[in-house]
Amino acid sequence: MSTTYSAEMIAAGPAARCLAEISGLCERRHHHGGNLSFVREGRPVLHASLLVPTPSMLRVSSLLSVEKGGGRHAMGVILGCADRHGVEVTLTAASFVPARMSTQELVDWYARLGFVVEEDYGVWPRAVDMRRPPSGAGSGSGPPSAVAASASLVPCCGSGQHSAHGP
Repeated sequence: MSTTYSAEMIAAGPAARCLAEISGLCERRHHHGGNLSFVREGRPVLHASLLVPTPSMLRVSSLLSVEKGGGRHAMGVILGCADRHGVEVTLTAASFVPARMSTQELVDWYARLGFVVEEDYGVWPRAVDMRRPPSGAGSGSGPPSAVAASASLVPCCGSGQHSAHGP
């Protein structure tokens, strides 16, 4: 049984507040990889599209890393914000550039960030739905998030000019 949410319910929920916070930390650009650009040292490092399907869920619709470390940087911002707002994050891990990272490598990478496999379609092109519940102080339950615990994934300072920490 699925639950239907009104636009007002979604707009008033923590996921919409989380998306607004993330959007304020990014540049708005219309790019084939998404409408949000995560910036480091004045350059876009990743383009993303994020959606709010329910009041308490943020969906990563697309990520296109344009610079090494862009995914680490963007996920640090996204997951840090999601934890502060107590929001679940979902995505589909699927590699469109296997020479950079295979789908299995993506699944393993997201698992290190606290995502769990929800469904593995197991067909080519392989797509794996993953889900990450909120963790840390903002969620009111569970241990600190993998993002907060990792020195390489420190959320940005909010200046709009993000800087990655770590490798």
